[in-house]
Amino acid sequence: MRAKNIRIALCSADSMQLRTIADYLLERGSVGQCVVFRAGTQLLHELENGETYDGIVLDTMMQDMDTLEFLLRFRKLHLQQRPVTIVLTTTELLRRIQRRVPEEVDSFLCKPLHVDILAERIQLFLSDKQSKVQTELHPLLYKWGVQDERVHGLYLTQAVRIMVQTKHQLALRKELLPMVAKSYGVSVSAVDSGLRRMIQCLEEQNTPAYQQFKKDNGMDGTKPTVKRFLYACSRYADQTVENKENIYAGSNRT
Repeated sequence: MRAKNIRIALCSADSMQLRTIADYLLERGSVGQCVVFRAGTQLLHELENGETYDGIVLDTMMQDMDTLEFLLRFRKLHLQQRPVTIVLTTTELLRRIQRRVPEEVDSFLCKPLHVDILAERIQLFLSDKQSKVQTELHPLLYKWGVQDERVHGLYLTQAVRIMVQTKHQLALRKELLPMVAKSYGVSVSAVDSGLRRMIQCLEEQNTPAYQQFKKDNGMDGTKPTVKRFLYACSRYADQTVENKENIYAGSNRT
């Protein structure tokens, strides 16, 4: 979506930090609207009552709870539209969240906060093409028998987002995997291991949809490496989005 249409909720006990983040995002034109909250209960209440946000940014502490408590309550909400969730965190809180509710967080940013990096992260997750890439990738994962909210599914989705954003120009181990690892506050080896486990599970399940995907991408009869698998997934998502956009543009011209 265009930046001017992006609506973000910010939640923190620190009123000065709220003003700093909101002012920067609005002045830079990264978002169209920032709604600030100091209490997590208030934001949860609004979400439960149908208020929608494209993304929410959560600080480590709110007036009435910490981020982990917020996320535990957040996952119980039955939302028609789930906002992208970015958490500003410390190392200790990061570990606690990853043990309990890793699937509720799209991206972590460890403190001290750099607001320019937060702005870039919002654009990465909420730009038109990135949203469409995720939309196209999820049905494919489902056909393969992968639950995309599992940790390895999150790693794959984030890697594909970044690859499409950077036009597939990043080196796998020196650039791409470190960016994915930074998004989730984990080591590069953890991301690499998660993706390898995912490929191994896919090989064992070997659904017809996965077999066809491998055949379409020249991997028939072989177990793909992480690099070949990621490039194939990103090409699939990129081409599917492009094809749909071309069809839509053509229908508008007729």
